[in-house]
Amino acid sequence: LNLFDSRNTISNLLKKRKFKNLILSHLVSINHISSNNDFYFGELAHKLGKDDTLIVLINHINLDKKTLKKKLNGNYIVLSKSLNFFLEIALYIKTTLVLFKKNFNIHKVKTFKITSIFFSVLNQRISIQTSKIVKDYDIQNVYFTYEGQPFEKLLCKELNFLKHVKSFGYQFSILRKFNYSIFLDLDKNYFPTKIFTINKFNKKILNQKLKYKVQIENIGFLRKHKFLKFKKKKNKKKKDIKILVIPEGILDEIKILFEYCNNNYNKNIKFTFRLHPIFENNKIVRNLINSKNIILSRNSIKHDLLNNEYVLYRGSSLIINAINNGLKPIYLHLSNEISIDPLFDF
Repeated sequence: LNLFDSRNTISNLLKKRKFKNLILSHLVSINHISSNNDFYFGELAHKLGKDDTLIVLINHINLDKKTLKKKLNGNYIVLSKSLNFFLEIALYIKTTLVLFKKNFNIHKVKTFKITSIFFSVLNQRISIQTSKIVKDYDIQNVYFTYEGQPFEKLLCKELNFLKHVKSFGYQFSILRKFNYSIFLDLDKNYFPTKIFTINKFNKKILNQKLKYKVQIENIGFLRKHKFLKFKKKKNKKKKDIKILVIPEGILDEIKILFEYCNNNYNKNIKFTFRLHPIFENNKIVRNLINSKNIILSRNSIKHDLLNNEYVLYRGSSLIINAINNGLKPIYLHLSNEISIDPLFDF
């Protein structure tokens, strides 16, 4: 794979061989490397056939190559965070010129940001590497998360040029009222062969918004979701109010919820933050805590659902699981903002 920076590419494949299926998932925690229950795709690799399935991970964590390689058990490739030197330079030059040209007029010149270049290159990098792996390993079916990210559209376009390859996007979160990116009206080449989604409601919305450009199939959650029998413990004594806080995996959203909890200190209220795995060991997040009534959960989801009465949320799809298990929802709405409540139509 000379296209990649070999110093950053991680793979436990001893030799190049053919695979029927490729699952493009996300490495969000060292504890979630498992083909038996992937953080997003659950047991899909097992159901498709482990020996016939190559799992490719987008690396969202900063762990050394040795530690990661020891944890990999199965047919894995962890994408490199950089391509070879010359291709990286070419990508940055091309992206800068395209974005500058697009924004260079008197009305939009202020919207041009350096971060836009880095974000664009990051998405192109994912698409380039994945499509190269598809060709190298003679892949027939490609499965990937489908939530409106730019790399998904780029990858679809690359895969649609390969006539023998079918692509399947997995839309697993709650669709919000203003989730524009996933509904962009683009050429058919930017869509997968089929989109899988989690319920009838999402299927209906996707069909309406995408104008039936692509086939939508309701397959439910791929990852294991166990619903619990919720039993409240009877206690005559005055007890603490226990609130589970479930921010999205977005730093700005985490800050909003921490700020609210820090500013609403009450010795009888306990806030338990359940962070997205990508932020579990984040120093910035830990420094946001300045109240004694806030704790970061290291427990299982089962434990957190059974040991809290309320759930404080904004955009997290985990709210559905929490409600199904008996927690009372509290949506934190900011003044002068458009609601991002995932329960907007329920």
